[in-house]
Amino acid sequence: MLFSDLLKFEVEYGHRIPLEDLEQFNLKVPQDVLEQFYSDHGSKYEFQDQYGHLDISSLKWVCKQLPASELISASIYSRFEDRVISVSNWVKNFEGESWNSIDTRKNVIEHWTKHKTWLRIPIFLDGNLLDKQKKIHLVEGHTRLGALRGLVKMSILPKNSLHKIWYGYYG
Repeated sequence: MLFSDLLKFEVEYGHRIPLEDLEQFNLKVPQDVLEQFYSDHGSKYEFQDQYGHLDISSLKWVCKQLPASELISASIYSRFEDRVISVSNWVKNFEGESWNSIDTRKNVIEHWTKHKTWLRIPIFLDGNLLDKQKKIHLVEGHTRLGALRGLVKMSILPKNSLHKIWYGYYG
């Protein structure tokens, strides 16, 4: 099954593909990836443009921890680069606003404050799957990665701090 095959599904509000429809295919994918990537973005042009060729039935997924330095240097779809940059700039207000500078949602702020990492694990792919020069490529989590970039740039978090990601590759 190719990522482009997701365009055949009926969509609900917000152009999401219903999880129940995706689950019937028994794809070997973590629920979080199924929701964030396939359901939330499977019918969106920007994602089809990047990932339509991927054989999602052959993708392997693993949750792993990587240092911030590796994550913030990941490749990013050029149309989403501005989002990552703008979010990274929010952290310039950190000294006055503390963790409130990275998000407005209480649960997100509380998680960053306590754990010094994101609440929901973002999604990355092996850069080779997309002929990228970089080792990993960000799929979903542009706001999260932007916050991490800003926190590292402002020396609030060290470059060697570890953060979980969902990592997709062909095994």
